Amino acid sequence: NVPGGQPLGNYLGSSAWLFDSPDAVRDLGEPQDDFQVAVQVGIVSLDVLEPTVTTSGDPASTSLAGAFSVFNDGSLTVTRARATASALIGPVTIPATASVFTPSPIGMVLVGQTAPGSWRVNIPPATPVGVYTGTLTVWDDTNNDGVMQPAEASSTAALELSVNAKRVLKVIQNPLNLGLATEGSIIQGPIEIQNVGNIALSMVRGQAANLVGGVDTIPAGNATFTDPIGAIPVGNSIFATVTVNIGAPRANGTYNGTFLVYEDYNPANGSYQAGAEEYTTFPVTVQVGRKGLTVTPGLVDLGTANPGTTPSFSFTVSNTGDFPLTRVRWLQGNAVSGSDVIASSNLGLAPAAPFTINIAGNRAAVASLSIPAFTPPGTYIGTHTVWEDENNDGQWQAGEASATFNTQVVVPSYPLLTILTSLVDFGSLTQGTSSDWQPVTFQNLGNVPLTGFAWTFMALDDGLGHTIPVGALEASTTYLPDPLNPGQIGTSQVRLTIPGGQFVGTYGPTGGQAFTANAGATTDSCSFLVRVLEAPTGPQFASGTIFQRIATTTWPATPAAPQRFILSGWVCPGTGSVRIGVSQTREDGSVAVSDSVEIASTGHVLVVGPNSIQGGVIESFPFLPPELAGTSLTFYRIYLTFELAFDPLVSSATQVLLENSSPVALGSQAVWLEGIQLERAILPEQIYPTTFNRGHKVVSPNRSADVQGHRYYYQW
Repeated sequence: NVPGGQPLGNYLGSSAWLFDSPDAVRDLGEPQDDFQVAVQVGIVSLDVLEPTVTTSGDPASTSLAGAFSVFNDGSLTVTRARATASALIGPVTIPATASVFTPSPIGMVLVGQTAPGSWRVNIPPATPVGVYTGTLTVWDDTNNDGVMQPAEASSTAALELSVNAKRVLKVIQNPLNLGLATEGSIIQGPIEIQNVGNIALSMVRGQAANLVGGVDTIPAGNATFTDPIGAIPVGNSIFATVTVNIGAPRANGTYNGTFLVYEDYNPANGSYQAGAEEYTTFPVTVQVGRKGLTVTPGLVDLGTANPGTTPSFSFTVSNTGDFPLTRVRWLQGNAVSGSDVIASSNLGLAPAAPFTINIAGNRAAVASLSIPAFTPPGTYIGTHTVWEDENNDGQWQAGEASATFNTQVVVPSYPLLTILTSLVDFGSLTQGTSSDWQPVTFQNLGNVPLTGFAWTFMALDDGLGHTIPVGALEASTTYLPDPLNPGQIGTSQVRLTIPGGQFVGTYGPTGGQAFTANAGATTDSCSFLVRVLEAPTGPQFASGTIFQRIATTTWPATPAAPQRFILSGWVCPGTGSVRIGVSQTREDGSVAVSDSVEIASTGHVLVVGPNSIQGGVIESFPFLPPELAGTSLTFYRIYLTFELAFDPLVSSATQVLLENSSPVALGSQAVWLEGIQLERAILPEQIYPTTFNRGHKVVSPNRSADVQGHRYYYQW
């Protein structure tokens, strides 16, 4: 610590010692060495000799060097002189960081010596014309922290920068790399031109140059700019496009050239005037090469596959060109065999497009072809293209790199019979009876016509050891249609006859009922089911008949005279016919005598039987059955007048019959019956029934017709 007011001069201390001792006392024999301390007491001072340091320059450039000198006017050496500047104030403010000093730091300055320095300014773009002033400060940065402390010696001078009026252009894309291009292609690249000067630009244009490769040149005439590029206010920018037509033939290689943009004003004649018009240059680079693709193998063989299957096969797509491929796409074609076609939409190609392949790279690919049902036999060949979608428009152009390849699949003859009726239910059948013909539908799911149909039946079993033999099953010899073309649906008929005395129960479902075509080339099977009922022991009436047994005491017994009876009912024959009547049956259930009245949908009435006196229609009304929406039918009240005396020598029982007598040829026909009434005549000559009533009723004894003459009083 130098005391204040200490006289200037050089001071040397007596010997000092550095030693190693455990007791802080230096003794002989302990490690030790001596040294001396010297200090110079003086004044650190420096002076910038120039009162003002000046420079000038254009916007967006570095100004000229402004020289200054630093003189050491103190008594001690300046160890590390350093210079800094304040912000420069003018039409706008230029920040202090724009000032650059060399050398930096200025360094050591001996007493009485002078060290040179220079000042430049990185003038910001679009800085307005004018004079900008600030302060230069030079100080001895003794602690080398770059910050001036109050105790550190310093000196100042004025700074003055003159900014000139100047047109200055700048291209941001410097260099402009147009990337990869192929022979004969056209490539473009955007550029942004800035007005970094301080004069507005009214007409900016571009000028191309030759692009030179190793052995070939793309002439300047093949390159164009957006023309004119246009006006650019101070501090603004505008975008333009550089287009290069590579041309053909063109050698592979990297092509370089230097393009320029300029302000067309001196004169404004559409061409650059060297030395008279401001401009800027920027290098342009384009790499010309070839794009190529190959497919290995060229024939993607999917083998042999049946309709309804999807065969697949792997192959390889390779990049054989000079550039990476970044937008590789597929173009599928139809697979064709003669006039038969598998549509291109059935072909799947992986990987999904677009995909990339590096230079000299390979991509594993897979082709999958979905073969539709019913596809005719044949060898199907498709031609397809893989290509680089250069312009990313999804359309293959002739100039885009591509490779074609084929797919092949052999579709063999494929007979395939499928039964659609998986279960044939014969219903409930009594012993000794036969079922109706039951339809079995089947479809040709193959690709060739089917014919030569045949059944192979299996015996039906009930799981308890009882079977209905194969011989009880019968197939119709008619198959419609025959032949059955691919996709068509056909029908076969089967019937089951239950043997007399067959064990009662449920038989089936029993599978394995095999149906074949094309001499056994294709087979399918279904199951049969039937419920066997015990044979009835009652009267033997036709199918579609219901009956009510009537006590024989209802009738007078022979030798008494027959009495008159009237059977009536409301019936609707629908589109068929309906019958009501009285039947006398023998002990074995066979019919001995039958009397009936029948009415058809046409209204025709038929009365039969030895005991019948008269039959007909009393009245009718329209009928709209809810189950047959929109169909108008007619309900009739029909009657049968007959005379009967029961003779046990002729029959053993009597029944009232209600029968759906519709012709079997018309198929299933519905009929309706209501209000069935059996009554003994109350008058000897009575022909017509009395009014129907569910309970007791009063009947007039008056035998006359009513006033209108339409009905008898007993019909009321």
